Formats: sequence, C-alpha cells, structure tokens
Amino acid sequence: MRILALLLSSFGVLLTLATFPAIYWLVVFACGMGTAGCRQSGTALFAEFILSHEAWMFWVPLATGLALVCLGWRMRVAIPRGRGD
Repeated sequence: MRILALLLSSFGVLLTLATFPAIYWLVVFACGMGTAGCRQSGTALFAEFILSHEAWMFWVPLATGLALVCLGWRMRVAIPRGRGD
C-alpha cells in the first residue's frame, strides 16, 4: 500500500511540474503557427492564456496532479504504523 501511495504522489508531482512547460510550449507554438506572426513574449502569452476561458487544458492536468499528490500523501499518513507490510 505504501508503494502505491508513493507511486501516486510521484506521478502527481511529475504531472503537476510537466503541465507548466508543456502548456507554455503549446501556447508559444500556436502563436508561431499564426500567419500574422507573434509580437508578444511567451510569458505574456502564457499568462494571458491561463487566465482565459480556454484554459481548461492547463487547469485540468494541474488539478489532477495536485489531487494525486494529496491522495498519495493521505494514503501514506492514513496507513497504521504497526502493521509492517
């Protein structure tokens, strides 16, 4: 059970941390694919995107990763210490 909790927490941390560069890259790439070109910096585009109504593709993986971290942590804390599995 502790191994599952550790795996859930590890995957949650990886998913949470990978969400930022992946979405940043997608936003900058999508701007570069436009025919008119891109005149804003990548950071400004990213900030504008995550505050827009299309940002579900950023917030869903981020929330899922944080939920997995919390679930794994809860499983590790809730396991009784005297069982010794």
